[in-house]
Amino acid sequence: MSQTVSPYAVLLVALLLTAGSVPLSTPAVADDRVAVNGEPNLFAYLPYNVLVPGEETTVVVEVLNSGDIDDVSTNASAEISSNTRRQFEERVTTAKQVRVALLERDDVPVDVRTGTVPLGDIPDGEVRRAEFTVSVPEDARPGTYELPFRYVMTYDEEIAANGTVLDDSFVLRTVPLVVEVEPQARFGVVAAGADVQPGGTGTVTLDVTNRGSEVARDATLRVRADGGDLSLVGGDGDAGGNGAGGDGVDGRFLGTLRPGDRAAVTYRVALADDARPGSYPLEAVVVYTDEDGDRVESAPIGVGVVPGTEQRFTLSDVFATLRAGEEGEIRGTLTNNGPTDAVDAVVRLSVGSESLVPQETEFALGTLGADEFREFAFPVDTRDGADPGPRQVTFVVVYRDADADRRTSEELDAVAFVGDRRDAFIVTPVNATVEAGGEAEVVLAVTNNDDEAVRNVNAKLFASDPLSVTDDSAFVDSLEPGETATVAFTVSAAGDAVAKQYPVTVDFLYDTPDGETKLSETFQVGVTVVEPERRGFLPSPTLLGGLGLGLLLLLVLLLFLRRRRRGRGKEGDGGDDEPTGFPGSDPDVA
Repeated sequence: MSQTVSPYAVLLVALLLTAGSVPLSTPAVADDRVAVNGEPNLFAYLPYNVLVPGEETTVVVEVLNSGDIDDVSTNASAEISSNTRRQFEERVTTAKQVRVALLERDDVPVDVRTGTVPLGDIPDGEVRRAEFTVSVPEDARPGTYELPFRYVMTYDEEIAANGTVLDDSFVLRTVPLVVEVEPQARFGVVAAGADVQPGGTGTVTLDVTNRGSEVARDATLRVRADGGDLSLVGGDGDAGGNGAGGDGVDGRFLGTLRPGDRAAVTYRVALADDARPGSYPLEAVVVYTDEDGDRVESAPIGVGVVPGTEQRFTLSDVFATLRAGEEGEIRGTLTNNGPTDAVDAVVRLSVGSESLVPQETEFALGTLGADEFREFAFPVDTRDGADPGPRQVTFVVVYRDADADRRTSEELDAVAFVGDRRDAFIVTPVNATVEAGGEAEVVLAVTNNDDEAVRNVNAKLFASDPLSVTDDSAFVDSLEPGETATVAFTVSAAGDAVAKQYPVTVDFLYDTPDGETKLSETFQVGVTVVEPERRGFLPSPTLLGGLGLGLLLLLVLLLFLRRRRRGRGKEGDGGDDEPTGFPGSDPDVA
């Protein structure tokens, strides 16, 4: 053993020498009265106290505070509330600024490599752990030894009703801790790998090493889960066999482990859906036969298991072609961020708006490798009355992991925008004029106002008095987005139609690219009725009608007069008829 003086011992001596100068109480105000009186009590113990010659190991000392409250029967105690009293009791039973040290002794074959360990404040009922690195010489004689364990603390001993500390104390104590030095096999267990993700099952590989100086024959590793997020899967739980039983214990046979030998065993585990990243505990115990033929069980060995990174997916380039009363799409790109492939992956869509009606809610992606991305699209109908604006949509990915277990990703939220309502076509008149009493060809320009081509466009025109349609149909083979074509109809106007503009309506029956036949909304166009155009010197029809009647009356009058003259000639004395015309010169009458 080393004979040098421990630095901690020097510190403790200095503390003891100066302890008399540290005030242990605070002068009380004249009206202050003791309301609560108490003290903390620290207890130290070793969960595992076996040391092996030739080994350096960590000794864990657990320090428990079990405080005491002294009965205080004073008026001050009765005047404070129960809540205030509880707070004061917590203060007087809390060990403050606790520092601990494991000391060496000349007659104990243990070297302590760790100095003072600060534990901070320890409230009543709580435990703190202090770890010390110790080593045992190879020639150490087996046996039972005591190591001094020293702690220093302060605490508030008395508190007045107004919260003033009336008395505080400083405590330095040393208690013995018993350790056993014995030659035996000693084991180290570490998790060499964990292939499991939240919400699934997988495997954990544990490496077991005999770090002791004794041969461990017929060794079995027994592992227990604590019933938390990480659990063992399957089996009967027999220590000599395989599998996890109802007590959550799973055993694996290791065989004979000589000092320095190493063995690896694999366990099947499951991790809860909501498990967070971090280390999850397993407790391992090695059961073996020692050199005396006794069956020996090692102390529990804590093993930290770090699961694999959770499978993650991300969305990008999400956009929508949605408008009220139309069928559109919600499109996007899904990326598998790994760490493993997603087999038979399907992305599912759900919407929180009643105005959106998905025609499909699943899109098959197939196997999506780690860091691989793939596009998806969902057809969605938007109801007629939908207001423009953003809508919340949610995607989840359902896939199989490396163990063929069905897994579901976390929800991936996105926003889809509904655009303003728009007409499928734009209709403008090219020639829409008809003369009263006549007919004319009415020509309309039709533009495809949609984002996709349409085919087999059948146009139909409707009119009402004083207009009528004698040729009411037209046909356009196809229209690309933004393309314009003209359609013509024959329209007549009644003769008594007043010269002004009259409405006609037109609609379109057409086919979409997916083979659906749709009827468009009705479009209204104005047709202008004008007076008939005058040609040359011909009077207007009204004037012609008046002149025709006058000429007819004049002709009838002339015919009547002619017939009367002929009647007078036949009524004379029977002489020769006189010539009807006038003579060319005056004849002799005598």
